[in-house]
Amino acid sequence: MDDYYIHVDYPNGHLNLVLDEFFPCTIKAARIMFPLINRYAAAAEKEKLRNHLTRSAEKRKKELTDMEASYYSGRRQSGRNYRHANAVYKRALRNLQFLEE
Repeated sequence: MDDYYIHVDYPNGHLNLVLDEFFPCTIKAARIMFPLINRYAAAAEKEKLRNHLTRSAEKRKKELTDMEASYYSGRRQSGRNYRHANAVYKRALRNLQFLEE
């Protein structure tokens, strides 16, 4: 069960973030959360988050590649699905950048 969330203890309290629900997050949320995570989270928690974001980015990249292949083979996918997968992929990459700062 520990793989489903990260725990951050900071001076005014603590925070449990569910990985699959919260990450990859928007830039607005990332600007708030990642300074807390970088400053107060344990190294193991940061590594868990890094692994989750990397897996998420790889999964979305594979989905994008599959959608592009099916598009060029004549089976058109919804542009909306492609845009959503692309947005989530970019969010995961940006979240990884915030985590490295």
